[in-house]
Amino acid sequence: GDPLEDYNNDIKEFSKNLNNNLPKTHQKNLSTGGIITDLRVKYDKNNNPWAIVDISNNLIKTEAFVFSSTYNKYKHLIEKDGLVFIKGKPSNRNYSDDLIKIIVDEIIPLKNIRSTLSNNINIKIDNEINNQQLLSKIKTLAKNNKGNCALVLHFEHGHVSKKIKAGKISVSYSQKFITELREIVGDSNVWIN
Repeated sequence: GDPLEDYNNDIKEFSKNLNNNLPKTHQKNLSTGGIITDLRVKYDKNNNPWAIVDISNNLIKTEAFVFSSTYNKYKHLIEKDGLVFIKGKPSNRNYSDDLIKIIVDEIIPLKNIRSTLSNNINIKIDNEINNQQLLSKIKTLAKNNKGNCALVLHFEHGHVSKKIKAGKISVSYSQKFITELREIVGDSNVWIN
């Protein structure tokens, strides 16, 4: 089977700024995950190891540059067929549409990304519709999905957005909970950060 099968939702959920149509200056932080398909260890002028790592998932291919200090910190995770999630900055080395190039700052085992990267569960709510029933559904769902993440509601009214942290409610980052929330408020109105 596909080694990424269990992680495709997480990769999609947590990947950031992989749209090649954006000007490079707008892409400050990039992140994606996948399987390490190739790895080449090199040595800099001070004889410190660094690596070029090819990472692939069902959406994109990434060439990741893992320079010396980052390499030393995460080398235990850099192995062929390893399942990793990377965060970093865009490399300006011959960028192309079919290959994203990232200078890596952090590497996380794919199995840990949901627990590592989930701090807030965000829900956007259009203030122009009557929300009592909607808020009641969200509250019930939240009570049934307790966890360690803050629940943040973004009330939108025209171009104005008001952000409210739901007091003492801590919720789960589980895929099941996120899917249930999206069924209530719509796919694009729920995100994790």
